[in-house]
Amino acid sequence: MPLSTSRLAVGLLALCGAVLFLDAWLGAGAQAAPIASDQAPAVAAGFFATSRAQALSHWSAARRSAARALPARLLARHSAPGGAESAAEGGGAKASFVPASRPHTAAAELRRGAVPTSAAGTSALEGVDSGESATFPNSANGVVYGEYRTRYGRELYQCSGSVVSSSAGNIVLTSGHCVIDPETGTVASYVVFVPGYRQGQEPFGEWAAEAYATTAQWADTAGSYEPDEAGDMAMLLLEESSGGKTVQSEVGALGIAFNQAREQTYTQYGYPAEEPYDGEVLYTHAAAYAGQDSAFSPATMQIASDFTAGSSGGPWTIGESSPIALSVTDYGYEDEPGFLFGPYFDSTAQAVYEEADAGVSADAGSEESAGGSSASGGSNNVDPTASTATTSSSLLRLVGIRHDRSSGTATLIVRVSGAGKLGLHGSYVREVSRRIAGASTVDLTVSARGAAARALLRRGHAAVGVSVVFSSEAETQTRSRRIRLSRPR
Repeated sequence: MPLSTSRLAVGLLALCGAVLFLDAWLGAGAQAAPIASDQAPAVAAGFFATSRAQALSHWSAARRSAARALPARLLARHSAPGGAESAAEGGGAKASFVPASRPHTAAAELRRGAVPTSAAGTSALEGVDSGESATFPNSANGVVYGEYRTRYGRELYQCSGSVVSSSAGNIVLTSGHCVIDPETGTVASYVVFVPGYRQGQEPFGEWAAEAYATTAQWADTAGSYEPDEAGDMAMLLLEESSGGKTVQSEVGALGIAFNQAREQTYTQYGYPAEEPYDGEVLYTHAAAYAGQDSAFSPATMQIASDFTAGSSGGPWTIGESSPIALSVTDYGYEDEPGFLFGPYFDSTAQAVYEEADAGVSADAGSEESAGGSSASGGSNNVDPTASTATTSSSLLRLVGIRHDRSSGTATLIVRVSGAGKLGLHGSYVREVSRRIAGASTVDLTVSARGAAARALLRRGHAAVGVSVVFSSEAETQTRSRRIRLSRPR
């Protein structure tokens, strides 16, 4: 349910104040950036303050071992759960889904319609070892590592997550509390995803997250007395590998669906890490829908499960060979052991997915939309303390995107750490070339041409692939992104 204007404003002010206080005390921090939009539902998104190189080098074996398994949030009961209503929700919103994608295959686009309802069944409370982690669909699941900064120090943590199918090929589904700390409202740093993890083995390596998208419900209430569990879901945007490959092309991706019937028999995936589990293998178990919790809106979903800390963010799926995610592990109640709850994926969750697939952005002209004052160089959640030293790992960074729906263009915000030639290229965009005198932040306009320009006029939106190339005397670096352009119809 969209937040009222007054509640959203109060939430934003409270969140901004908390983060600015922590930043002043702890140094570099980050804040969720609500995406300004003339359409509900609202999405919050931003870029992590730490770079790919920083995130990957951060996670030594000792730090991974020290990471605390982040528990599903354990709440005190403050209202009785609702009944087991099974109809799809969303105030008339149409059901939609994206099918799963196997490794080395193209992703399907969002489709309208309901996914086949899985047969009702009984729950198997205990999880089972999923087996070989390097084969699909297990390969699409993995461990999320991150770090929260609190007034008491740094907290290393681990969660569960899964690659979900997208045109960008870089999206990982997880819980909101695995991205924005429910206790302080601060955004994580050094976030990486390890797909197919099993007993210390990383068959597909580690992938750094550069950005995130979550619900405004979660971003506005995290750090408050009662975070809104209905919005506790998030998407991570991973950077490509050093060889230019996407995580989806390597490990495949689960499907994802929205505004579907609740009453399903789910397969819950995750890396529970407390007894009787150890966090070293991917576990699954079948869990029939057990009701809804009307303490939140939309009402969250309940299943029987004994999954422990570390399983937060693991998907609830239907379908065996080509799983489709309908929720993630989120929270439980102190007085109701053996049950866990997850958010219902409605139109808000779909908006988060579409924002992530289009590339995290902040609307042009929205000064308050991005985490950071004018003193920090604009509103794009950029770490104002980031080093500008000329090294191969930081020569070129994409630090933000602003969309201008009135013109149907986007502005790609690029940070370079030295002198050289900067270019924007793509088959369906107008090319841009700049000579850069020294370390600076540069705006590059992404404007559609050819078939993309015609699609933009006809349909009101178009997705384009762009490559940013920066050549210095020492070397040339390239960063590629898929950007969704849109304009009023």
